[in-house]
Amino acid sequence: MYLREIGWDGMDWIDLAQDWDQWRALVNTLLVLAAVTAIGVVTPGAAVDTEYNPNPQYSFAYKVQDALTGDSKGHQESRNGDYVQGVYYLVEPDGTRRIVEYTAAHVNGFNAVVRREPVAVHAPVAANIVYGTKAYYV
Repeated sequence: MYLREIGWDGMDWIDLAQDWDQWRALVNTLLVLAAVTAIGVVTPGAAVDTEYNPNPQYSFAYKVQDALTGDSKGHQESRNGDYVQGVYYLVEPDGTRRIVEYTAAHVNGFNAVVRREPVAVHAPVAANIVYGTKAYYV
């Protein structure tokens, strides 16, 4: 059976090619829309935050003291509206304690003061393990 027998002529091929280009453009558009929606650039029907707090307030703190590894660090922060203040510290590998006191506000931006002070007790950095006649450092 030839194409002419089922009603196809040369113009039908041109129409079919144009339809294919339109179909391909539609599929590409849908794929792009799906990808953009998946990554969150466009979220149809996105919920509006009705519980917006114009004066947010919070505070938190934590502290780590690990005698086995010598890990010593801590952090404390509080926020009242657009003003944030805090301090964190950690013991550095050279045995000093780094203390960072900071504030952040809408007007002055982020400001930090960094201090270093010696730590009274130094934690061991490496352990010497002996297996037979060979020594290993971990």
